Amino acid sequence: MIVGEVRCATTKQRIDVSGQLTRDGVLMSPVLPAGSETRTCTNTSACNIVYDIFSLDSHPAPIPDDQRYCATARGVVGGTVLGPASGCEHEPLL
Repeated sequence: MIVGEVRCATTKQRIDVSGQLTRDGVLMSPVLPAGSETRTCTNTSACNIVYDIFSLDSHPAPIPDDQRYCATARGVVGGTVLGPASGCEHEPLL
């Protein structure tokens, strides 16, 4: 799994997180489940988007060979834009 998260030291009224996911350098859109590219959390100190790359390797059909998944996430807290931050994971063929 790849996680994009905004974490604050104190509780915030609203935290918005948005993200993009690529597989082997190609933007995946839409990412299932629908709407998983954005999330709004309220009255909390953390908000995240989680990409289950194991599921993506087999939906809608198994993907041959190894894949490299990269996620980029941004956050907005009280009008302040955070990020972007990126992370990648190599998913070897099982």
